[in-house]
Amino acid sequence: MNLPPAFNAAGSNPPEPGRTLIERRANSPYPVALPEIRTVEPESEDDELNLRELWSVIVKRRGTILLFTLIIVVADHAHGASITGTYHERDGKKGLAAVRTYADSIFPTFKDANHDGFPDNPDPDVTLAIQYANHPEYYENFHFQQKPTLPTVSQTVTKQEAQQAGDKTEYHQVSTVVAKGNPARHHAGDPMELVPANIPDTIGDETHAADDVPLNAEGPGSEYFNGVMDNTEVFFGIMRALGVDATKNAK
Repeated sequence: MNLPPAFNAAGSNPPEPGRTLIERRANSPYPVALPEIRTVEPESEDDELNLRELWSVIVKRRGTILLFTLIIVVADHAHGASITGTYHERDGKKGLAAVRTYADSIFPTFKDANHDGFPDNPDPDVTLAIQYANHPEYYENFHFQQKPTLPTVSQTVTKQEAQQAGDKTEYHQVSTVVAKGNPARHHAGDPMELVPANIPDTIGDETHAADDVPLNAEGPGSEYFNGVMDNTEVFFGIMRALGVDATKNAK
């Protein structure tokens, strides 16, 4: 994903080609920007919230960051989630019955009238159907959550377990905290689509996955980031952009 066009303008002082970020340091106190976005974990990797916050940082520093700073946007891990089609209720269907795949999947109706790079309405009548490979028990409605809502709530479950003590069998009450679907995610008028968990019931969130993650680089030195990279190569790409020989003292 590239920055929206409004953020790409070079202005009247474009960076000189062939110069490293260290050589341009006099022009910017920010040679490399690796922003930590506060919403990543608490908002469960909500892409829209994260990108909006990042763009706000870029816009505030527009005069220096875009001209003289290498900006790298990368996830620290993947999630087992994918777009499987679109979702709409135009024909009266709701819930899982309204997930459209293959030929039944029509183009979503997101609009961006103000050209800020984000949908004006994040919950249009035809939206994306995003589904997960690993998850706790949760209520699915395929609508945008206007307020970030946790998928589960914790409940204490007590059951009787047998333990062998010599030649006797003793029974004890054992309590366990488990994750149950959060009913606050259910929209009034929608079917109660409770999706069963496919991970242990002691885990209350969708879990991390081993899939590749996207890396986006913008600015001077971004040419060092392309194709499929091992995560350790990101460091060396930054060093190359800075004009530093990261292998100088290697034995």
